[in-house]
Amino acid sequence: MVADTTTLKHPSQKPSIKPDSLKPSAKSDARSKKRKGKATRTTPREPQNEDTSSKVNEMDLLFDTLHTNKKKKKERDAIKSIEVKLEHKRMKKEKEKLKEHIQALETNNKNMTALGNASNPSANPIRYDHDGLPIYSEESLQINRGGNTNECPFDCWCCF
Repeated sequence: MVADTTTLKHPSQKPSIKPDSLKPSAKSDARSKKRKGKATRTTPREPQNEDTSSKVNEMDLLFDTLHTNKKKKKERDAIKSIEVKLEHKRMKKEKEKLKEHIQALETNNKNMTALGNASNPSANPIRYDHDGLPIYSEESLQINRGGNTNECPFDCWCCF
């Protein structure tokens, strides 16, 4: 850096400092002399600008597609969560209806025995397991409700 003191108008002014890069150098003069003799470039620089602009457009398109993909994924996730909630509610309602139906069948499946007012449910199964086998209750099979006959406990038919 070189201080230029020749342009001071007043003694209170500080000298201005010029950076070395602003001073003309011998190298730059030599380059300019070399270029004077050569022809200027005939190809325009615009294709390079188009290349860079196309690269920028490609990048913009890439990020735009990523952004739209994220939006679509969020929308799909929101729709999926709503569908799962609706399915859960529907299954819950079906289970409640099934329980009510089973209770109604159990209450309607009782009949009176010949022995008196004791309820004797029919031996028809109310429920079936997932393999299709019938499930009988202890009451429907009348287990431990033997009659008071001479053939009890082994040869009678009152418990079956």
